[in-house]
Amino acid sequence: MADPMLAAGEVYAPYSGPVDNLTFTTPVPYDDAAAAGMKLLGAAAASSRAAKAAKMAEFYIDPHTVRFSQDSIKATFKEGGSIDDLVQSLKSGAVEPKDIPAVRLVEKDGVLYSLDNRRVEAFRRAGMDMKARMATQKEIQRESNGKFTTRNEGRSVRMREKK
Repeated sequence: MADPMLAAGEVYAPYSGPVDNLTFTTPVPYDDAAAAGMKLLGAAAASSRAAKAAKMAEFYIDPHTVRFSQDSIKATFKEGGSIDDLVQSLKSGAVEPKDIPAVRLVEKDGVLYSLDNRRVEAFRRAGMDMKARMATQKEIQRESNGKFTTRNEGRSVRMREKK
């Protein structure tokens, strides 16, 4: 069965590491050209900036294929503005998806979860694909405490009231 999150010819390059008694496998989609490039880089690339860049590769994804890591989210962003504001800006074209920071993803038990739940909700409401990348091990470790509070496997999220 084809993976709906990968384009034809793309494959996952697994990366695993321990996080607080859990092991996350974070796949990085890459195509044949990227695979050939990594082969050329050889073993030296494993510890180089090139390997880190490959893990940080950005791609576009349907937000409905990503689950929420939290059971609830605030209606506003830390930087100001609300989810509703972002939805309207995306729909009107005042803001383009490429201008929004990539949503950081974590794979847990074969399912992709977001570390940036408000942006996922905004893109779901706007009906647009979002820019994403796999989270780094450092990001996962820093944000795993308190982020994985979902009670329904991340299928939905509750919006907390505006204050």
